[in-house]
Amino acid sequence: MAKLEKIPFESIGKELNETLKEFKVLTIDLNKQVTPKLASALVQVESSFKNLDSMIAPGSPLPANIDAALEDIKRSLKSLRVLTDSLQLQPDSLIRGRTGQPYSRDTLGATAK
Repeated sequence: MAKLEKIPFESIGKELNETLKEFKVLTIDLNKQVTPKLASALVQVESSFKNLDSMIAPGSPLPANIDAALEDIKRSLKSLRVLTDSLQLQPDSLIRGRTGQPYSRDTLGATAK
């Protein structure tokens, strides 16, 4: 019983009451300041999603343009792969040209003797 009397219930109650008052003020401020801004942000997010939906909807030009761009990139990468494979096999082809052309003065434009 003596141990229970040593617990400062009155000061704990006062501190808890002050904390609850501060919490109430904080929630009022949040309701006044943050909630309207949050609601506005949600409206903007919803609008953005609606715009995105219309851009990627079937029949809209964006998916078709993306498909065409991806196809162009695919062809470019294939050509680049062929070029790098060719250069790996014949690195001097940058200087001399294709292997089907023999190196001579005639092919370089020099006058023959």
